Formats: sequence, C-alpha cells, structure tokens
Amino acid sequence: MADKTNAPAAGETWPPDDLVLFLGPAATAVVTVADGGSIPAKTLPLPGPFLPYFPFFVKNLSIYRVEGGIKLGPVLGIIVEVPPQAMYPRDLSFYQRLINYSNSRGLLTFLFTPADLDLKENIITGYTAVGDNTWRLGSFPLPDVVYNRVGFLTPQTREAFPTVYTFLNNHPGIKLYNPGGLDKWSVYSRLASKKVAPHLPLTVPLQSFSQLVSFLARHGKAYLKPSRGSHGQGIIFLATAAPDIYRWASFTAEKGYEELTLPPGELGEMIPPLLEQGDYLIQGAIDKICYNDQPVDFRAHLHKDGRGDWQLAVLAAKVGTRGAATTNLHTGGRHAAAGGILEDLFPARGQRFLQGIRELALAVARELDTPEGYLAELGLDIAIDTRERLWLIEANDRPGHFGPGISPKEEKRLLQLIVEHAVFLAGLADKPRIEAVVSPNISDFASISHREDKDGCPVL
Repeated sequence: MADKTNAPAAGETWPPDDLVLFLGPAATAVVTVADGGSIPAKTLPLPGPFLPYFPFFVKNLSIYRVEGGIKLGPVLGIIVEVPPQAMYPRDLSFYQRLINYSNSRGLLTFLFTPADLDLKENIITGYTAVGDNTWRLGSFPLPDVVYNRVGFLTPQTREAFPTVYTFLNNHPGIKLYNPGGLDKWSVYSRLASKKVAPHLPLTVPLQSFSQLVSFLARHGKAYLKPSRGSHGQGIIFLATAAPDIYRWASFTAEKGYEELTLPPGELGEMIPPLLEQGDYLIQGAIDKICYNDQPVDFRAHLHKDGRGDWQLAVLAAKVGTRGAATTNLHTGGRHAAAGGILEDLFPARGQRFLQGIRELALAVARELDTPEGYLAELGLDIAIDTRERLWLIEANDRPGHFGPGISPKEEKRLLQLIVEHAVFLAGLADKPRIEAVVSPNISDFASISHREDKDGCPVL
C-alpha cells in the first residue's frame, strides 16, 4: 500500500505577506514572509511561544496552503485511559510505532488522558514517542483529530472523561472518531434487518431463568454475554450435558477459567446476579471449527482510509486453548496468520474462505456506519461453523491491537490508514502541500523543570 498523503508542491511562488499559521483548529500565530520566490526556498520564522517544549518537532511538520494562511501537521491526539508509564507493554509498543510513523509523515501526534486537557487554557499536557524507548512530556495544542482509544475508565479519569469527551466531540474544529457505545445488543439490533442478518447468531436479552432454560431446551447450548463487556470478561458458555445437568464454563479476572457441572437448582441460583446487572444477553452458540482441537475464529481489523472508505487492514486467526469458551488473548488465546490456518483447515480452499471473511467484514462495517457518532475503526470477530457457514460473533469499535502473529506488512497498512484518515478528517486530503523550512528561534523557548535531553526536551 503506497503512502498517499499529498506530495509537496514545487515551483509555486509565495508573495511577501503576513500569513496566519494554524496548528490544530485555532490560529496560532502570524508569520511574515519577507520576500517572494519559490516556496521550497522559503523559511518560516516561528515566534517563541510556538511549541515551547518541542522545538525538534517543528522541522518535521507538513505544511499545507489553506484559506487564510498555512496549516501545519495536522495535529493528531490519541486519547487513552492511562499515561505511557502505566500501559500494558503490548499497547505501549503499538503506540510508539504509531506515533513514530505518524510524525515521520509530517503529523504532530501525541497521547493524552482525559485528565490532561486544560479546558480553561485549551492546552493538553501530552506524551510523544521518539524512537523505541523514549517518551517525552510537554504541552500540545488542541488537536485537529482525536482518535478515541478509551476502552475503560480508571478512578483518575472517570470524573474528567464525560466533560472532556463532550468538549472534544462538540468542538467545531475537532473531528473525534470512535465515539463508543457500540455494545453487543445495539450491533445486533442494527444489523438484524440488514443483508448481513443471516450471519448473526440468534441473540435476545436475558430476562429470566425460565427463559434461559427454554432457550437451552431448544438449542442445546448458548453464550451469556454482558452487552458492554470486552476482552472475554464475564462471558459464560452453557450447554445441556445430560437431562437436568448443565455445563458452565466462564472466565473472570477474579477467578480465571472456571468449569462447573450444575443441576437446575444450582444453575438457577447463579442467574439472578446476572439479571441484576441488567445487560446480559443470550447468544446462540455455533459449532465452531477447531484447529488441532482448539477453537478458532478470525479477527478482522478495519479502518477508514484517506477518502473516508472502509478498508481491511489486518485479518488474523484467534486460536483459543483446548476446552476454552472464547479465543480472546485475555483468556489464553493467541494470534496466528489467518491464511495459513485456513489453508490447513480447508486445503486448496483457504483463499475462498479468506475472501468470504473479507467481504462479510466490509459489508458489516458499511452497515454499522451511522450519523449519530463517527465510526472509523472496527474489530470484527467472525467464525466458521462445522457446516462451513460464516458468522459474525462480535463487533468492537475500539478493538485491541495485535500481538505476535501479525506480519509487519499488515501492521504497516493499519498505521498508514490511521495517518491518511487523520489527514482526511482534518480537511487536508485535497489541499496543496508545500515545502518550506520551518525555523523556530530556539533561544525564545520557555525553560522547563523536567529532566531534559540534549534537545532541551523533557524526558519521562
């Protein structure tokens, strides 16, 4: 996949003038171009307050001609639950690669938590990556685009998040994507009347123990799932093991994997706590194919591109442990190359199944687009049953990032889509990109109390 952000224009003249400089959604400063000539030879002198903690970034930013002046970047802010020092290593590594790649493409990219936005000053204290092991802390402007990666709220961010989210979502100059709220029941309800409906397992809200017993009597087995759950937490597999005997298999952070054999009375005692939560669903369990006696399904990670169209970035197999109710990484599963798994399962037919999964994933993504909240990323779990039918198991609007088993080529495609879509959302995809040297007056930069590196930048 070739990089598609605008190439710099050459040979354009830049008349002497005062130009309004935009970094983020607001005008940041006025810069003066002293004389005419070709743009590639120009130098833009920046005032001292401009990016005070990050002079090393300025020379890398893309420059676009826009109405009323010039725009740098764009600025991409990635809102997350916790700062880098508190992240899981896999997430931290992904964000390092994303930020390094994005900044190399001329964007200004940083992480921030809901607690890092100063709503009075419109300044964000954020974190950016430099290389593989260094994170730098500093002040950033409001972003042009916000990539929402908040999957859960910590005690530190729970109070700030609603106000911050409302501000970012309603700001006229900011485009926020992945608004959240794509729970399992809303997905099923929106897709049940669409062309993809034949690929949906029967799903109903859990309302009573007697309803559950009737469902099991008709179908033999089922999953109980919290509508807003993630990472496989709280999912329960139930099956009729014998007359008046039920098999219960579940995974929770507190107890880990648990398997029980229950008579009706004991099962009945375990259902009221689920009813009290108010959001549990009964989902029909399909007979998934297995790979070496391990359950397997497929994660399709989609993202919109530089034109606003859905693209499949990564397709990976998720292989669970023997006897497990789910294939999630958090419950012991692993990622593997989808093509290899499918060829092993369906010799000489693997590519046909691969194409079928791609087509179903793109069809589901297009059906889930809605004007209520801008969606640009999806993780879809698709399974194949023993009769070789495709089923959509789950849809996640802030999917987890992949671990081992994903090729560098696939991850590079995902990074490219994120960057190109940010340029598109910032309104710069069709704007001329110009080549000029940005030259800050380093002596004007504010001093800081953090530990600094050789560039005068704070280091975590």
